[in-house]
Amino acid sequence: MSSITTWNRVEPRTRDASLPGLEARVADPLWLLGRQWQAGEFRGEDAGSPAVAMLGADVGRISRFAPGNPQAAVTGEAYDPGAEPLESLVEREPALEEGERNARLAAESGLAFWRELDEVGLTHRREDYLLDWGLERPTREARAGLDGATARFVETLAGRVPDGIALRDAIVAVRAAGGDLPPEPRFEDPAERKLVRRAADAFLAWWDALDADAGAGAGASSWAPDRLEYRFAVSGKLDGEEVIMRAPEYRGDGVDWATFDLESGAGSSLMAAVNDPDSIRIEKSTLPSPASYRGMPSPRWWEFEDAEVHYGAADTGKEDLARMLFMEFALVYGNDFFVIPLELELGAICQIDRLEVLDTFGGLWSLPSIEEADGASGQFHLFQLEGATAARSPFVLAPSLAGSLSGAALEEVAFARDEMANMAWAVERIVVGPAGQPIRRIESEKELRQRELQTEIEAGIAENRRSDDPLHYRIVKQPPASWLPLVPVKSGVDQVDLEVRTLPDEHDPPQPLLPQGRIVRVGDLIHEEEVPRRGLTITRSYQYARWRDGGSRLWIGRGRRLGQDEGTSGLRYDVAE
Repeated sequence: MSSITTWNRVEPRTRDASLPGLEARVADPLWLLGRQWQAGEFRGEDAGSPAVAMLGADVGRISRFAPGNPQAAVTGEAYDPGAEPLESLVEREPALEEGERNARLAAESGLAFWRELDEVGLTHRREDYLLDWGLERPTREARAGLDGATARFVETLAGRVPDGIALRDAIVAVRAAGGDLPPEPRFEDPAERKLVRRAADAFLAWWDALDADAGAGAGASSWAPDRLEYRFAVSGKLDGEEVIMRAPEYRGDGVDWATFDLESGAGSSLMAAVNDPDSIRIEKSTLPSPASYRGMPSPRWWEFEDAEVHYGAADTGKEDLARMLFMEFALVYGNDFFVIPLELELGAICQIDRLEVLDTFGGLWSLPSIEEADGASGQFHLFQLEGATAARSPFVLAPSLAGSLSGAALEEVAFARDEMANMAWAVERIVVGPAGQPIRRIESEKELRQRELQTEIEAGIAENRRSDDPLHYRIVKQPPASWLPLVPVKSGVDQVDLEVRTLPDEHDPPQPLLPQGRIVRVGDLIHEEEVPRRGLTITRSYQYARWRDGGSRLWIGRGRRLGQDEGTSGLRYDVAE
């Protein structure tokens, strides 16, 4: 009988003894031992791997905030890190400063008051407020100083909406004097007057919500004009004492642990945080895990790796210290670092005072802090605040944002050095115009100059110069009006500051050309080293972010960046044209 051959498998059998290559046999054990010797695996460290870590710490929380750089005892503003990020608290500015005029905000606030009248059922009294508090049309002299877009905007709104700014100021003044409502318009009906008071209360609450970003009142800004950056301080209780942390050089680029310096005089009660809740004690036992990041080479010899990261192809220069440190950790020191998880709330101030490790050999090790082990000359200071000591070295988990969106610049000022004129300047490039919109000041000045020239031509008083006219001598040819001189003044033995001054205009009598924004003010003293040769640019813009409660945060903040190059103002003396 003939046989029949059949197959029931079509894939290879990889575990067959006829395939010895897949066993990865080592033909020369001495070669493997030599490689291990080269890698230092035969060094007798007599150390076991950590099995259990026991940690003890005091955990407090930031509870006070003070803008600026307080030196004497102050009552810091109560602060809840879970309710507000530090960025919005530090950078916030008022929507309208004293003396500012903003036609857009005046119209928007006037419409807000109309809406409050509608809520209380007094829509029919809108016209009365429009008659008594309507947004006024600018005078001819005032209109001559406005650019075309601003003038058209103000003309469109004039007489159509109430001036909410003037109405708010009137209500606040009357209530400060003991009254309740401005004398105009009059309300004879007591019921109507009661409803208007309710609408006025809601209107002032609308302003309070708008000015919530203004801080704690006049002079409460964290901006330091002498350094062109923010300064503030926070504090909280830790083990019965007030811990004060200062941020002397915050530049609007996000708050983190490195932003703070630890105040040396602990327990001085600078910000009255001693009456706030004290820290709590944490005792925790956990399993340490190796510190690693994705793409690190495996510490085991015969373990397959994914080749997503090719360290041999890393292009690292001698000056790229961050990348070299990153690679050295992965290739050399990665096995020596372990992570002990410790969950903290935002704004926590954590002082670890006990760390014991039980290794795989049963040995119990009490690990000192890095300050105690290395002393004052130690080089490792990761997560250590400036000013920390072996006895007091807390870690702060800053209540900061992961990121925010920045709007277009409301204001931009460039600080530049002019070698040709041997001077430094503050140049207002963008400012907020009277209509509440950012305008380029140099373009606005050109437009106004063209309008003045056209008026002179129509009046027949414009100078008509020809090529054969004699030269016109000028003592000085000034830069544009947006250029503010920074005059060096001596403020100490070896200290020179730059004072913001003004230049006169060409009218008779001459008037000073004042700054139109908030970043620089006449009389400000700026440390000379803050204006580098390359230049510096400061901007103001809206910032928008989401916080942990899901709510949105909107505020006006400032940022700084290096400039492009030295500036040329065009300032010249003894000019013949």
